[in-house]
Amino acid sequence: MTTQDTIATAEAEEAWREAIAEEPEPVAELPDSFLKVGEIISTPSESSPAASRVTSLRYKGYLPYWDTKTGGYNECPHWFRWQVAQMTHEDGTKMYTFTNPHIAPDYGQDLCCPLNPASPEHHRIEGLGFKACKRVHIPHQDALEAHVQKSHKRAYTALRREREERIRDEDRELQRETLKSNQELLKAMLGGPSPAVAIAPNLTAVTDIPSHVHRYGKSIGSECKTTGCTAVRTVAYRKMKRSKS
Repeated sequence: MTTQDTIATAEAEEAWREAIAEEPEPVAELPDSFLKVGEIISTPSESSPAASRVTSLRYKGYLPYWDTKTGGYNECPHWFRWQVAQMTHEDGTKMYTFTNPHIAPDYGQDLCCPLNPASPEHHRIEGLGFKACKRVHIPHQDALEAHVQKSHKRAYTALRREREERIRDEDRELQRETLKSNQELLKAMLGGPSPAVAIAPNLTAVTDIPSHVHRYGKSIGSECKTTGCTAVRTVAYRKMKRSKS
């Protein structure tokens, strides 16, 4: 090894010590299925009479780290800690910290998956046999739709069918209410007083015409020939046959 290689190695080790010295020793996050201290990994045998046990998990699992500006949570393996500690923002400040800064994250609309029992939409799909989902903090509706379509294909189809049926039922109910309202309005118009009719000054009001027998033309729609009468024929004209005496 040359002198330059020795200097470079020493500088790298010094940079490593400085990087990890600025942060307290983090607690590794271990998955539930990971090995645990004291766990027996091999039973005694003739070739190996002593049992093998796990004595340390110092470099196993993952280290939690957070974004210094947003508080975003992530994990990295032990060997990647130095690289994470060297990352910086554009303004030169550290990008990540291994100590929780307790910054409240921005979840947008903060929606839940409809398969999550905490979701207000869970009643729409409850009882259909779909497995519950723990997904929360979905920022907006588009992300929610994408999550359900990708992660819960059968539930997505069921929800879409339920939504279409609900829209059809609402349309039918609206049509029934509109029809009922129109019928009530028509009934009120036919059963109520007739609307006032404006009469020109040079014409005689219908109510001033003495009682008379209407004399129409032969075609339907012909007006009465009595002066001032506005009645029209509404039934077809039929010639009366005279009986022979």
